[in-house]
Amino acid sequence: MKMANAYKRYVLSMGTLAVAAMVGTPAAQAGLITLEDMNSTVTIDTDSSDGMSSWVVDGVDNLYQQWFWYRTGNMTSENSIDQLNKLDVTTNDRNPLFDTRDDAVTITYGDGLTLQDSGLVIQVKFSLTGATPNSGISDIAEEIALYNFSDEAIDISFFQYSDFDLNGTAGGDTVYRTNDNTFRQRDESGVEFSETVVTPVPTRYEAAYYSDLVDRLDDDSITVLGNIGGPVTGDATWAFQWDLTIGAGNSFLISKDKSIQVPAPGAAILASLGFGFAGWVRRRNEKC
Repeated sequence: MKMANAYKRYVLSMGTLAVAAMVGTPAAQAGLITLEDMNSTVTIDTDSSDGMSSWVVDGVDNLYQQWFWYRTGNMTSENSIDQLNKLDVTTNDRNPLFDTRDDAVTITYGDGLTLQDSGLVIQVKFSLTGATPNSGISDIAEEIALYNFSDEAIDISFFQYSDFDLNGTAGGDTVYRTNDNTFRQRDESGVEFSETVVTPVPTRYEAAYYSDLVDRLDDDSITVLGNIGGPVTGDATWAFQWDLTIGAGNSFLISKDKSIQVPAPGAAILASLGFGFAGWVRRRNEKC
């Protein structure tokens, strides 16, 4: 049974749910969202598990897919969060003095047709920060909020899956876990990427070759990540898993940050020579 609507209205009035307090532009429930800032562009499909499927920095796309899956206690397999009902999409520009394009989006999903009808609400926010053209630098901050608006506790496993193809190639990348909350990835050209979970530390993690992890998340069985930190070299992917219980009327917040650093052209050539040409390369459009 769901909580009384009066309680939900109180929560919203206090600004607990960010969508109620955000000053931005409703995106008319658009499926495809584009964020732009300085030298960087991000594309997010809010209606499919493709999710964030492009991160272009200085003209080079470094991403194939990053998205989120969840499983509650009464489910026998995971669903991508876009299989919930999309309740709201809001974009905004955080630094209009320097770049007037939208660089942030908040997407809200729920298990009801409206916020008032939902027990489980999942809200994700992406904030893109670019840099000067040809700097090779870009950053994305992410916040994921899980809300339980029901009157019973919810057991949930929440997953983030990541498949970055640095420098626009699907091979020649090495992925490894550096500590409890960070994965790093390096392309043979010298492009460096890192993702850090600011809070809380994931329960489990795994690095693997494409497409092992995403296939397991999309099949009809329960997925438990294997705590494999790599290194994995080739068409490398990885995932985080959080296992938790959210009490009635409570919430859970995940905060993360990811960054890319593309070396100067001369450094990239030296890095390529250093790696040799060992590592097979497969373009992203050849994935199947």
